[in-house]
Amino acid sequence: MKNTLRQNSIDVYKGILISLMVIGHAAQENTFLFNFIYNFHMPSLAILSGFLWSSKHATTTFPIFLIQRFKRIILPAFIMGLICSIPFLLKLVKGNIEIHEFSVKVIGTFTGNSSVKYNFNCSPLWYLYALFFAELMFFYVTRLSKLLVAMVTLLIICFYTQFKISEVPFYTVGLFLSFQFIPWIYLGKTISNYLNKDLSSLFKRDTKTFVLALILTFSLILIPLLSNSTIVMARAVYGANITEFTFHVLIALVGAWLIMFYARLYKKSSFFTFIGYRTLPFVGFNYLVHGYSIRLGLDALLTGVIDLLLLFALVYLLKSWPLLSNSINGHAIK
Repeated sequence: MKNTLRQNSIDVYKGILISLMVIGHAAQENTFLFNFIYNFHMPSLAILSGFLWSSKHATTTFPIFLIQRFKRIILPAFIMGLICSIPFLLKLVKGNIEIHEFSVKVIGTFTGNSSVKYNFNCSPLWYLYALFFAELMFFYVTRLSKLLVAMVTLLIICFYTQFKISEVPFYTVGLFLSFQFIPWIYLGKTISNYLNKDLSSLFKRDTKTFVLALILTFSLILIPLLSNSTIVMARAVYGANITEFTFHVLIALVGAWLIMFYARLYKKSSFFTFIGYRTLPFVGFNYLVHGYSIRLGLDALLTGVIDLLLLFALVYLLKSWPLLSNSINGHAIK
């Protein structure tokens, strides 16, 4: 992105959101912590995909784009899915799990099912599969006229207000969830285009911007105290009606702006930069680590922080094995 957020700011942005994701996964549903994080963290990641949508894709052929995204997203998901399957494979060998249940988990894991009932305790991987399918579709969406894109977006919104995840076969959940990313990605791309790919105008270092950020931050904190309604993209939940849906879209936009503001403010943060550059293993191994930390019986926030630190240590240690580290991070193998 030319003349926009510097790359380290983007990494910090992703790092903050992934950290919130890890902590959010430790929280119980319908609690303040859960609702606060879920109000904006997943839509903000999807919007970023639109911000970063490269103009080069317009001249790239679909087969090349498919291969690029497969290597970047799906191959790491496959590898992490295999690693997470090891404890279940041992259970199968010992006879502690039925072959049918194991087979279901195999299919669910490698198709992006978001329920632990259908995967190897690696539910967050649904995000990678859904994003992959969404980007493949968006590759063609961007080639449509603005009117057709608006119609596609409207149809997707209508689709998700009518159908629920429980109504689709478990092995198509990843594909089902992917459609919801398209409006968010398009929204991010539209904002980026409107600003001529220069997002710096949104983050001026002046008193008004800081005051606005402070007000919006307190607003985001206050909202979960007033309403239990939130976005749960893993189940395609956006509220009970169109009013809640619209409200959540606005909250998500505010959250995305705030995270970008703070990312630009703390763009030299090595902690969040490290996470932002290596988001995939933090996603893929989140539940694997949480399965052990939850046994401590600690507060959800503290458990989430422990999860984050353990994941940080795990990903850092993986640097000792460059081949594995680069593979699960979706980076080119040197």
